Amino acid sequence: MPSASPTPQYPAAGGSRLSRPAGLEQVAADRFAPAAFLAPVSHPFFAACLGNWSVDMTGQLAGWGHASFRMAAGGQVLVEEHDWVGTTAPGLKYHALAVWRASADGRSIAGWAFDNADPDPIHYRGTLSPTVADMTGDCNDGRRRRLMTVTEDGLEIHLCVGDVEVMRAIRRRID
Repeated sequence: MPSASPTPQYPAAGGSRLSRPAGLEQVAADRFAPAAFLAPVSHPFFAACLGNWSVDMTGQLAGWGHASFRMAAGGQVLVEEHDWVGTTAPGLKYHALAVWRASADGRSIAGWAFDNADPDPIHYRGTLSPTVADMTGDCNDGRRRRLMTVTEDGLEIHLCVGDVEVMRAIRRRID
């Protein structure tokens, strides 16, 4: 049986029922004017992460793989992708994606991390400096801490669940 609600009728421009409120065009023009958009983020930590990396991991999640970092969303966010194969658990293949954003003052960082090991994304927040991002977030197996440090040799990442370090990754730039 057909629905009792009628199909909406949209009158021609100038019709009274769905006419645009006066000034709507100006509101849209002001909101989406080029000056209203954010300038690309320029942060030394993000700049140091950009590119492709080889990854060697030790700890409970030992293995090897590769990672990449790039800016996205008009230069507003740092996107991290990585894939690795486990050596302590043969056959383990880990894939992850994270999106990081610096605060307007460049002193804090927030982001979401997604992977094939956790059923839900992890929302991280923390502090940011030119060489360190120190973040925490809650997940299904407890509180996680992710400490990323720019070093002379590349990028070092420590991942802790509670007080236990489960992974230390050394990343070396390959491009």
